[in-house]
Amino acid sequence: MTKLIITLSLIFSVMHISSLLAEDLVIAAGKEGGGYHKKAEEIAVRLEQRGHDVEVVNYNGSDEITLAMCKGEAQIGIGQIDAVDARRLEGCRLHPTADYGTELSFLLFPPGTKKRQRKLHKLDESNFILVDTIGSGSDLFWRTIVRIENSEDGNGSDWAKVSPVHEMPELATSLANFGEIDGLLLVRLPSSPDIINLLDDGWRLGELYDKDINDYVFNNASLYEAQAIKVKGKKTYGGGSGYKVKSFILTTAEVKSDRTLFTDIVRSSKF
Repeated sequence: MTKLIITLSLIFSVMHISSLLAEDLVIAAGKEGGGYHKKAEEIAVRLEQRGHDVEVVNYNGSDEITLAMCKGEAQIGIGQIDAVDARRLEGCRLHPTADYGTELSFLLFPPGTKKRQRKLHKLDESNFILVDTIGSGSDLFWRTIVRIENSEDGNGSDWAKVSPVHEMPELATSLANFGEIDGLLLVRLPSSPDIINLLDDGWRLGELYDKDINDYVFNNASLYEAQAIKVKGKKTYGGGSGYKVKSFILTTAEVKSDRTLFTDIVRSSKF
């Protein structure tokens, strides 16, 4: 009888360990076909090789991804640093397991815009700026810098009163020609066709600079680091400035406290 109890105990222990190894994990990814989704699928494969059951769920950008993680809907996600900062201010801390990459914020103006007008500080409540669709990384960046400027860390400059227009960047030229927007703000890689095509069509890089944005600190470093911009299209375009926007592969505080699971995620994220 004693041997039977011991045997059953060992069986249940093995089953418990196996259930932990095969624990269901959800990775919050961006839209299907995008870079976040591709990376999430790669992480999922490597976690499955380590004995985990993994599901990739699509969300509309970093804001939704990090919100889902803080609600307990996902244990892993990929998101911009400003989304992590936003969740921190709401009382939810997310933790990096690996770098994903760095994009740049671009401020562009339509052909014919005078050089002295191609600056963030020349904008005010009379202007309209296309900032991509709601929930996009560009929209998140815009909302973050407006929040900084209108907080105790900023001085409430007039540019923070600009009206954002949430549309696809492919509509920028038509909307500018129709008089509905005065400029465009995008977070992209310098190699993005969205940026190169606009510059090749005569759009101009602007100065996206504000001291309050520069001075805002997250985890003992600048949330956004200022960056001079050069883009290679039909020719090399320069004369503009923006900010580095970093992204990370993230996990929750609960997962981080499980060192075995956390180690599996870290090792599956770095490749």
